[in-house]
Amino acid sequence: MRVALVCENLAMTLARPLLWGVMLVSAILLAVRAWIGPYYAVNSPMNAEGAFAMAALLLLICGCRVAQFTIVREDPFEIPPVWSAAAAFVVVLAAFLPTLRLPLLFDDYTHTAGASPEFWKHLLTVPSGDGSFRPIGLFSYHVDAFWAGHHPSLWRLSNLLLHLASSVMVFFLGQRMGLASWTAGFAAMLFGVHGSRMESAGWVAARFDLLAGFFVLAGLLLLFRYLDNSRVWLLIAAHAMCLLGLLSKEAAFVFPVLATVLLWRQLSPRILGSVYLLTAMVFAYRWSLLGGLRGYRTKGGEPIILFFNATRTVKALLWRLWATLWFPINWSHEPNLPLALAVTAMLAASVWVFWKRPAIHWKALAFTLAAALPVQHLLLIGPDLSGSRVLYLPSIGFALLLAFALQSVAEPRAAAVAALAIVIFHLVAFNDNLQLWTRASIASESACRQVGEVMLGTGRQATVTDLPRSMTGVFFLRNGFESCVEWNTGAPARRVHVVDPPEKPSDSDDMLLFRWDVNQGIVRVR
Repeated sequence: MRVALVCENLAMTLARPLLWGVMLVSAILLAVRAWIGPYYAVNSPMNAEGAFAMAALLLLICGCRVAQFTIVREDPFEIPPVWSAAAAFVVVLAAFLPTLRLPLLFDDYTHTAGASPEFWKHLLTVPSGDGSFRPIGLFSYHVDAFWAGHHPSLWRLSNLLLHLASSVMVFFLGQRMGLASWTAGFAAMLFGVHGSRMESAGWVAARFDLLAGFFVLAGLLLLFRYLDNSRVWLLIAAHAMCLLGLLSKEAAFVFPVLATVLLWRQLSPRILGSVYLLTAMVFAYRWSLLGGLRGYRTKGGEPIILFFNATRTVKALLWRLWATLWFPINWSHEPNLPLALAVTAMLAASVWVFWKRPAIHWKALAFTLAAALPVQHLLLIGPDLSGSRVLYLPSIGFALLLAFALQSVAEPRAAAVAALAIVIFHLVAFNDNLQLWTRASIASESACRQVGEVMLGTGRQATVTDLPRSMTGVFFLRNGFESCVEWNTGAPARRVHVVDPPEKPSDSDDMLLFRWDVNQGIVRVR
């Protein structure tokens, strides 16, 4: 009690006024930036976002109020849990339905092209071409190949169903941790429509992230269920979910840490130890299969994850992570009126919430940081949100952290209005990002069709140069172009040759030559 009082006095006299100043200044700068565009004080808004996010987090910590919810708190609105879960489901479904009409894009084509009938025989023995071991994700593409054919909407439907299931599981996880029905519904909605979701849930090539998140959530909920009746089959099922997650993507290797964070002193050390042992065994098998750590590499061929830099890691985990979680805005183009309004309303709502001194939930905070550890080397996400799919697991903890903060506010009706403003902001940010992905995917499909139709009309091969890797933060043409041409026109992928300068294109008279022009799109040169 004495320590708490000392902390309280120190926070009131020193920390809180300074943090409030930082929060208010950064909020004003961001609101002005959203309304009038770049200006000398805030050209790139990343620093202002980081300042706001860190001030908000430190205000939670310095408040010295800790949310201790071991059972579901009484819901002041008396909303039945099934209604809250259903509302979250409907909101996420409505937000994502427009994604089903989009063409495939970038690595979508390489993954779908690799889903051959024979591929399943090698799932557990042959690693994928990028140096990773994700057999469950690759197997899911193989399954889709049987029923989805060349219909992009059906390939995307699998992503949507996985994400909807994960969003509902976030609701139940929140309730297990002590959220009321309305705040658990808020957490599920926030996770489901977070502005960064277009890349992680709306992109077929990010299926690995969806599967890892789905199995991690399922495994954690099964462990919670095991606490109720200690049935062995629940424990076996939880380990099975852990295994499937580990075989889906490397981000799931954090599963035992998350289980420890949420269930420390509730599960026996023997059970937690068995989860760690399973994870270690899969890691050892992966190491032996790949001949090392592998994964994403530098230009020199070394795994990026091995290049540890303390300054970079601190910046990633304590600045850029929170900035992107709070403000998933693609600043590669200027915000429109709806986004500017939504940003302003969200900032006002957030300031009000922190003025009411909400409580911090340490487990939700620890969940966010732990989930970010496996991808800390990829968290320096820029203003265009490229690479934001790695936030899929950390955003679960973020949604829970905000939900507990809202639940701890003494004025539930006003807190519900603030929650609505936050959800609306993320819906608008998601839709803004969706428009950019729509333009990029349509432009990509058009370029592939142009090249393929000329090839079919002339019977010649094609060389294509200067294909960009991204367009306004959206992965664009550089990968999968050959398969894109074949998918959309039937022209054989093997007759399409993508080259990059300074490599000289072929001078063969039998070779068509195309290049990408930023203003005109794909252009036939010869």
